[in-house]
Amino acid sequence: MEKEGQNQTGGIVMTVSVKKCKICGKPFKGEGSIGPTCEEHMGELGKYYIQKEGFPHPDEYISLSQLCDLAESLGKSRYWMVKLTGGDGGVKPPYSPEFTIYIFGKIKYCKRICIPTIRELARM
Repeated sequence: MEKEGQNQTGGIVMTVSVKKCKICGKPFKGEGSIGPTCEEHMGELGKYYIQKEGFPHPDEYISLSQLCDLAESLGKSRYWMVKLTGGDGGVKPPYSPEFTIYIFGKIKYCKRICIPTIRELARM
């Protein structure tokens, strides 16, 4: 994928080549079409995720994005929250079963029962 843009000083157009991993879609540098993290964890991605059919009930599930927002509001990073779920690729087990990732479609969720534990862990 190539992106074009102008610098703010002289109007010069620069072309930058950005490669995206064909598995996760994240940008990466290097050779091939698969990023180094996905290549390292090939066959292990999503090992600890649970695929679900249909739609998540809003009283039972909360999106990982919303949990990351909560973590930030508690003074923690998004990275901290994702690590509780076993990491971005789901190749490690979650910190505890309440942080298990459930995937509905393409969106990652946890059960809402994890919220009090997040608040407690953030205070530590």
